[in-house]
Amino acid sequence: MKIINFDNSEKMRKRIAALYSSVWNEDENVIINRLEKHSTYNGFKAIIAMNDEEQIIGFAYGYNSLKGQYYRELLENTLTSEQVTYWLENCFEFVELAIHPFQRKKGIGRRLVNLLLEDVANKTAILTTQQDNIPAKSLYRTLNWKVIKEPFLPNGAAGKSYVIMGMELDNNI
Repeated sequence: MKIINFDNSEKMRKRIAALYSSVWNEDENVIINRLEKHSTYNGFKAIIAMNDEEQIIGFAYGYNSLKGQYYRELLENTLTSEQVTYWLENCFEFVELAIHPFQRKKGIGRRLVNLLLEDVANKTAILTTQQDNIPAKSLYRTLNWKVIKEPFLPNGAAGKSYVIMGMELDNNI
């Protein structure tokens, strides 16, 4: 396995979208558009895991969480003012982690999380994951993420239930 940086080419976005779609069953165009938009955000960072056959088997990305961003506003609306100040004022938002189903339980997710946060100059990192995604929650807990709020309903009471997790970063550069 090798780790490469995201190059923001159309070909790379399509390859990532194909993996994402196989993991989350989401329309590939949705993730392509999301990547195009998010790659323009301040502090955007993405890394990709590839196998020996040059197939993408995992990816992770995030960016600086800033006022005015859609998801940042959702988080601000659900957290207390103290939590907003502590967790969001100098925050890296860990947006996506996807590992091919046949490549799980091999340490790829752990490696991508650690490498993505390496050299990030923020005080904290924040993420959300589905409340019923036990493998993801377990991975994040072993990497010292802590639950900030559970449940989190970003789409109201009718939507899927999530958990907000945060991590204090000590690699400020």
